[in-house]
Amino acid sequence: MNKNSVNASLFTGTIVIICTLITFFVGFSGSDNQTIDYLALVFILLSEISLFGGLAYLFSYERAMNKLIIRSGIITTLIIYWIANIVMDMVLRGLFKDNINAFITINIIIIAGVSIIITGLLLAASKVEDSNKKVMDSKICMNVNENIIFSLKTDNKLCSYHDGLNKVYEELKYSDKVSFTIDKDRELNEKILNLQDELRNSDNTLVDEQEFNMRVEEILFLIKERNNLLLQMKRGNY
Repeated sequence: MNKNSVNASLFTGTIVIICTLITFFVGFSGSDNQTIDYLALVFILLSEISLFGGLAYLFSYERAMNKLIIRSGIITTLIIYWIANIVMDMVLRGLFKDNINAFITINIIIIAGVSIIITGLLLAASKVEDSNKKVMDSKICMNVNENIIFSLKTDNKLCSYHDGLNKVYEELKYSDKVSFTIDKDRELNEKILNLQDELRNSDNTLVDEQEFNMRVEEILFLIKERNNLLLQMKRGNY
């Protein structure tokens, strides 16, 4: 969270709102304010609260809004909404003095349009965040797998299993760590953890060589299956 930016947005917004209220009630105190004038004030205040409140939210929740295009899109939408409200409610409101319902309807349509755009951008931001989280989880999971196998193959007590463990380590080492195959990565992690438990059980009973080779083949198969799936997914993006 960027507290300075959040505070600056809230402070600026408060000043702008106060200036708007002073301008309306003091600057135009000599004029006879009508219902449409008060409605215009309400819509202008709503746009100002949306603009500066939205900026404060973006600055306070930067992680989900880390994509420049999403942040820029939301900020641009709020600014356009604010400017449109100023034009509509201060410049053009005189055209609707005899038709207040039309004035209200147009303002509601503008609000609805802005809400739809911002909701779409927030959903896009959420998808980006979920996608980034999956990639990070996959990378962490694969690094954990590689570290476990490395610790096993460098354990002098397990030197008889070195060749098989080294095969797994080499496959993991040269596999793409970043992927969207988190389910496969977790399945692979479970197999490797089970192998680690079997090799380092409490009574130090050595695992049968045939059984060990079977475990290694299962892990190697999962690694190749994951890599092939990842390759197909990457080709599908082009």
